[in-house]
Amino acid sequence: MKSAIAFALAATAAALPAPQAGTSEPLRFSGMALRSASPIHFGSINANSQAFYIGKNTTTHCPEDSAASSACETANTNQTIFGYLNGQGTLSLSTTVPGGQQVYVTEGDEATGQLAGQLKFTQAHSAATSGPALYDGFSIVYDARFQFEGNDWLACPVDDFNSGYGIWAASRVEGSNAGEGCLGFTWRVVQLDDSTPSAWQYV
Repeated sequence: MKSAIAFALAATAAALPAPQAGTSEPLRFSGMALRSASPIHFGSINANSQAFYIGKNTTTHCPEDSAASSACETANTNQTIFGYLNGQGTLSLSTTVPGGQQVYVTEGDEATGQLAGQLKFTQAHSAATSGPALYDGFSIVYDARFQFEGNDWLACPVDDFNSGYGIWAASRVEGSNAGEGCLGFTWRVVQLDDSTPSAWQYV
């Protein structure tokens, strides 16, 4: 009798669906901008200089002269990969550096001149930010759309020399003087296979 019950339980367990990415393990994804008939359409969202851009390359680092050198051989060096758990509201970068790296939106601080709404990330081995930071408010909604505080995003030209567009949260930009010529866009989540390697750290 016991063997029959054990067999039935095993069969039931085998029939249960595997946990979906993003529920018990972080969903790993890259970001793609959608804005028809614009220079940012289909552009990738890349980590560079502790902020995020369209039109700038991803920048990473791996300390090849340290104990982590073996990880450098297979580390991702050219793609920005995010990690997100459904319902938590926070966002991280997919890295192997101890402590990880968190993504945040600047809250804005008149005293230091920090503008509100810019999408940035923390340094490795440090929780320091460029000023007041908002870590909570990220979500994936219908049609693989990624938002912050229920709103989409703005891509604002960095300068007049076509050196990329900075990423800003539309919910926080009003009055922050992010710049002229900003383009609203939809952030499309592009889910990645688990075999895609993580970066050691982004810089």
